[in-house]
Amino acid sequence: MRIGRTLPPAAAPLRWKHIVAGLNGWRRGADEVRRFENEIRSFFDVPCCFLLSSGKAALTLILEALKALHAERDEVLIPAFCCYSVPSAIIRAGLKVRFCDLDPETLDFDFALLAPKLNNPRLLAVVSVHQFGAPARVAELLSLAAGTGVTVIEDAAQGFGGYQRDQKLGTLAPVALFSLGRGKALSTVEGGVILTRDASLARVIRRRAATLPAYRPGEMLRLLVYAVALVLLLKPSRFWLPRSLPFLKLGETRFDPDFKIRKLSAFQAGLARGWRSRIARLRRVRAVNSCHWAEILDVSGGRHFGSVRVNDMPAFLRFPWRIDDPEQRARLLRRSFEKGLGIAATYPAPVTGVPELMTDNRGEGCPVAERLCRTLVTLPVHNLMTPRDLANIESNIEAFAKKHQTFEPVTEGGHRRRSPEWETEPEQLSS
Repeated sequence: MRIGRTLPPAAAPLRWKHIVAGLNGWRRGADEVRRFENEIRSFFDVPCCFLLSSGKAALTLILEALKALHAERDEVLIPAFCCYSVPSAIIRAGLKVRFCDLDPETLDFDFALLAPKLNNPRLLAVVSVHQFGAPARVAELLSLAAGTGVTVIEDAAQGFGGYQRDQKLGTLAPVALFSLGRGKALSTVEGGVILTRDASLARVIRRRAATLPAYRPGEMLRLLVYAVALVLLLKPSRFWLPRSLPFLKLGETRFDPDFKIRKLSAFQAGLARGWRSRIARLRRVRAVNSCHWAEILDVSGGRHFGSVRVNDMPAFLRFPWRIDDPEQRARLLRRSFEKGLGIAATYPAPVTGVPELMTDNRGEGCPVAERLCRTLVTLPVHNLMTPRDLANIESNIEAFAKKHQTFEPVTEGGHRRRSPEWETEPEQLSS
C-alpha cells in the first residue's frame, strides 16, 4: 500500500465554500433547484432542462420517453467502448442494447460500420458519446440518421463545458445529457442533466420527471457526508487513503441496471453555485495540461487523440494514450500505482463483454473496442496537479520509454518541452 502524494486520475474538486453553498441551497429548497435549472437553460440556450440524480438516470428518462413515442422500436445502438452506465440505463429503460465498433484514430464510431446498422426498423436511438470529453462527430451522425426514424442522443456525460468549434457540447443533437458525478467536469457528488429542443419529447420527459421521488433525509445526509469526504480526501496529499480501501471500489466500472432515479436535490444545486466560472477555469487548466501531454507524445511518437494547440484542445477529463503492447501498458500502470502518478486504465472490457448483454448479441465482434481496452491508458489533466507532478509523470514516462524502447526520450535540445502556456502554473489558473 502506498502512503504519500497520490494523484487521482480525474477530479473536479469541491471546496468548503461549495459545502456551505450546498447547505444554504438545502435551506432554500425548490427555489435553489429552479435557479440552477434556469442558469443551465440560459447558458446552453435551450428551452427544456431537467435535473436528475445521475447521468444514467438522465439517459433512462430520455429512452423511456422515446419508447413512449415510438412503441414499435426497442433497440439502442451504442459504441462498444464506453462507460457501462450507458448499457445499464438502456436495460433499465426496458430496451435492448446493440453495438458498433470504433474508429481507432478518433475513439468515435466507425462510420463505415455504423451506416448500415441505422437502417433497422427496430432501432429507437443511437448514442453518440464524447469519449473523455473529446467531441464526437454528431453532425455526421445526424446526417446519416436523417430519414431513418432513429433519434440521435448526445452523451455529453464527460463533456460539460466543452465545445466543438463554436458550439457547446450538449447542444449538437435534439436531446443530450450530462453527468455531474465525481470526477466529471462539474461535480455535485452525483447528478444528471437532460437538455432538449424537442417539444414532444420534453412533454413526455416532464410527465415522467414529475413522478420521480425526491432524495429522502437519509440519502441527503449521505450526499453531505460524501461531499465532505471529497473535500478532505480528493487532495493528492490524502488520496492515497481512499485509494487503498478496496470496499470503496474507486475507479471500478460496473454494469448495474438496478439504480435509483431521483430528482436533483437542493443541496446538489447549491453545490453547483458559481458553476459557469468554475467550469471555464477548470477547462482551461485541462486544455493546457492536455496540450503538454500531446506535445510530449508528439515528440516521442506516442499515440494520442488531441491537437497540440491549447485553443483547439478538447476539454479532456483524462488524456487518452495508446500503448500498443499490453504487457508494457501493465508495467506502466503498476509503476503509476506504486508512485501515485494518476496514470490509469480505462474500461476493463468493451460493453460487448458484459455477460448480461451477450444473449442478444451473439457473434457480435468489436475488435477495435477490445484492443482499446487492452492498450489505452489515461494521463491526469486536472487542476490538482502541480508543475512538479507534471515533471514527475514526464520523467517516469521517459524512464519507461528508455527501458522498453517504445519511443525516444521526451526531450528536445537537452531540455523538456513545455506547452506554450507552461509559465502559468495549474494552481494559479484554477484559483
